[in-house]
Amino acid sequence: MTVTLGLPHPDPIAQLLAADPQADLEHARRVADLSVQLARALGDTLWLDELHRAACLHDLGKVRMHDVDALPRTLTPHERHVIEQHPDIGACLAQRELRETPRVVGYIRHHHERFDGRGYPGALAGECIPLGARIISVADTFDALISDRPYRSGWQHVEARGYLTAHAGTRFDPRVVRAFAHVEVPGVNVTRPPGRSRAG
Repeated sequence: MTVTLGLPHPDPIAQLLAADPQADLEHARRVADLSVQLARALGDTLWLDELHRAACLHDLGKVRMHDVDALPRTLTPHERHVIEQHPDIGACLAQRELRETPRVVGYIRHHHERFDGRGYPGALAGECIPLGARIISVADTFDALISDRPYRSGWQHVEARGYLTAHAGTRFDPRVVRAFAHVEVPGVNVTRPPGRSRAG
């Protein structure tokens, strides 16, 4: 899959839109904002620009996957396999087409790894997962949970925070989950645009 974007653009949201006109830009912005807040809460601020860029572009690999991504039901094994290719595709696009840094590419590639090593695409575990990817994973999941979908309403914030806590140490880095207590999020649930059913 090739997306021709020309010269690098300083705005990652504009890059995402150029690559994928159907991309959920508001989701990307929210995940980026939460990710930056989490990094600050953790005291890791030297690489905020790269984290912000990666978080904006984390779903770049979903270009041409929107029909599958928007299905209002549980995905079949084949459909799930298709969706699980998006971190690798996005990382390749970021590297080849956007000329992003290795750190940004790594954050995009590994944002669906799990802390217990049962994620994808690399089955990395613990601190072998880049910290930026661990941060984006928490931010992406939280925004997905509080967002309305065709087949369910978005969760209340307290429920979504509870999910993060319940899965700390398995799906998520416990240190990042603890830092989420210091993150400010909007006080209302998010209504996702039509065709934007799955985040992450």
